[in-house]
Amino acid sequence: MNNQFYDVIDTTKEFLLRGPFTNTVTFGNIDEVDLAKKTIFPLVHINVDNVIFNGNVAAFELKLLAMDIVDVNNNEGDEYDYFEGNTNVQHILNAQMSVLQRLYTEISRGELRQQPFVLEDDILTAQPFQDRFKNTLAGWTCRMNLIIPEGTSRTNPNGTEC
Repeated sequence: MNNQFYDVIDTTKEFLLRGPFTNTVTFGNIDEVDLAKKTIFPLVHINVDNVIFNGNVAAFELKLLAMDIVDVNNNEGDEYDYFEGNTNVQHILNAQMSVLQRLYTEISRGELRQQPFVLEDDILTAQPFQDRFKNTLAGWTCRMNLIIPEGTSRTNPNGTEC
């Protein structure tokens, strides 16, 4: 059985969880994730928007949301006294941008380059967001296309080589 889907999702999840600014990685419909649960943040959500089959390759279009909860500090002059007021939005944007940049770097020229997939483009674009979702989250949304040649796979779900 072909396990390209597992390769993309599992490898990405495992890598993100080893990083310093990700507590949880979720998958699927973002509306089904309990975003009110504060202990899961910072969080990266992975969604496969589509897969394009072209010849002997499969191109996975991933959408990633890297986010954290916005904290408001009402004590002026304290830790979060920035352009946006007394919140940690800039800290979140900085940390979550580094999560996406680290993933991009590792896929394009680091340890993940050895996986059975490659990044389709050399450029990754991310858009910041604020005050999105119920509990005031901030972070980045990005899309990336990963290409896997047919017949290449890491392991199947029971852990054996394919």
